[in-house]
Amino acid sequence: MTLAAGYSDRKAPSAGSPHAVNGVTAPAGTVAVNANKGDLHVITMTGNISSSSITNPTVGQIITLEWLQDGTGTRTYVWPANCKFAGGAAPAASTLANYSDSVTFRYDGTNWREISRAVAVR
Repeated sequence: MTLAAGYSDRKAPSAGSPHAVNGVTAPAGTVAVNANKGDLHVITMTGNISSSSITNPTVGQIITLEWLQDGTGTRTYVWPANCKFAGGAAPAASTLANYSDSVTFRYDGTNWREISRAVAVR
């Protein structure tokens, strides 16, 4: 696992514990985020992501998904189908190199419901 810039193993508890950072480098294709690996999932994109999902959730769990553009940028991604967003729409994807978009969700047993977001962060 490669952690995104700004994160290190020294700052994060081990995977699977509360507050763990789960860093994922994602080539083009599909991303499956394992919710029981922690509460912050940083996905560094090295290609376009056509599908994503969140596995192993628990009711009431809170996680943050952060989509991070690599040094090239222009990568596109798709939020998991069971993510529900404030106002009914997902945030517009930032496509500039090294920018990120993140949304924090709470799981209700069926859907991940947005509780906050930060977009176009560099």
